[in-house]
Amino acid sequence: MARTLTGDGLFVPERAAPLTRALFDELTARVASFTLTVDYRDLPPPLEELDLVTLRPCAATAVPGGDLVLRPVEDGFVFTRENGTAPEDRLARVTRVERPGSCIDLERGPWRMIGRLLASHAAVRATWAAAGRACSSSVRARVERAWVSRASGST
Repeated sequence: MARTLTGDGLFVPERAAPLTRALFDELTARVASFTLTVDYRDLPPPLEELDLVTLRPCAATAVPGGDLVLRPVEDGFVFTRENGTAPEDRLARVTRVERPGSCIDLERGPWRMIGRLLASHAAVRATWAAAGRACSSSVRARVERAWVSRASGST
């Protein structure tokens, strides 16, 4: 089960305000992307604490399987991998993750493939989570780069 997040740890820099359901509805009603600073630990990969996350509003039916989305729930929000069963009218798809020294574009092929693996295989999710707990972020970043390099066919 995904962890429920409240607006206190989801900050919208362009509004200088925490994310609320009303603000989420307003932002997802637009066509333009928006950003959040995420102040939580134990998030789905590749998200980490204090990342700047770019989200693109979209209809639930338009999200490919495996894509990371932010969805509203009764008492907050959750980041989950889309599996095609979203009952919500609107979601926000994670398209980019930025942290000091790195930027991850989730719209690129390798990250789409990784997302599909993480969405469909519990063993892959468990291994990724264990690796994240065991490694420092710099070691994990090197592992991610190697995985992406292999997935894209480059060396």
